[in-house]
Amino acid sequence: MDNFDLRKYLAEGKLLKEDLIDKIKKLKDYNKTEDSLKYKKYDITYDKDENLYSVFLKKGSGDSSDMPEFESSSPEKVKKYLAEGRLLKEEIMVDTTVMVDPNNTLMSNASDEEIDYIKANITSVPKMPVEDFIDIYDEYLDRFYDEADPLDLQIKALQIHIDKGALTREEAIEALAMLQGQDVEEFEDEFLAEGKLLKEESAGVFIGWADDMLGMEEPTFPKGTELKLRSKADAGKTSLTYYFQLADKKGDGNLQMYITVGDEPSIKYRANNLDDNKVKAYIDKRKDDFVSYFDFVAQNNSKEEMGKKYHVGSGYEDKVTDEDVASIKDGIKKLKSLKIETF
Repeated sequence: MDNFDLRKYLAEGKLLKEDLIDKIKKLKDYNKTEDSLKYKKYDITYDKDENLYSVFLKKGSGDSSDMPEFESSSPEKVKKYLAEGRLLKEEIMVDTTVMVDPNNTLMSNASDEEIDYIKANITSVPKMPVEDFIDIYDEYLDRFYDEADPLDLQIKALQIHIDKGALTREEAIEALAMLQGQDVEEFEDEFLAEGKLLKEESAGVFIGWADDMLGMEEPTFPKGTELKLRSKADAGKTSLTYYFQLADKKGDGNLQMYITVGDEPSIKYRANNLDDNKVKAYIDKRKDDFVSYFDFVAQNNSKEEMGKKYHVGSGYEDKVTDEDVASIKDGIKKLKSLKIETF
């Protein structure tokens, strides 16, 4: 199982979600490039000469045939088929103990009445379909936690399932949508877009970045994040810089981060009233996230889109070149090995 952070994925979805139809439309001619789109249990390809999209079951999905499951020249019809195909999947099974107590602390802090209820009505069945779990879990919340919002616990619980290999990332995302009462196929496009997974002060930043490593009592993101590009045509060298700030709502500690890729990649910070060793440990832990973020930006934006969305100032938006993009991608590769610097 490759490393996958469900919380980070959901936050990225809020920031950078690309509609499935757009991904289908971007497919290149398979006959020339062998380009394909992997979606759940399917591989989708495009034949330019025939103007035809083909949907295949992935190998190991229970069908050894090379014949496509569906073909159409319409991306919209392909998306509709993929949505309907989900109904044919096996039930998503969840571990009831993990789902009700992902932090492994509830059973030592809850009342005897609550513990007895959990044992009798929830964990007495170790594993069950997520649809069945929803019903008994809702009854449990209504009885002991009126109007509670269990979203954070659900994300943690499903992340544990992913890490243990019990669920695929796609299954976990579907399970979360069902637990939240959302239509599975519209979850990423509508639910995430409404910002329900992100607190207002942290919008634009991976949720997991505000952890407790820094010793902040209540870390928040007081200002919007920034992603700024300068091209060689503008500044003589290429730079794409991501900035964010963390501050403690209940204290005076704060951290400013500048992560740059391009000709001169760097990771720099300025911290006030924070332990320097904790700050460096925090940044070192976040390096994989920095790489994931820049990778996503680089892979999902053409040079024209980068110029339009991120270039600083005006007059150079259409000057971003292939050389700039190559420099950015090369800088991303160097991020994890960079020395952490202070301003």
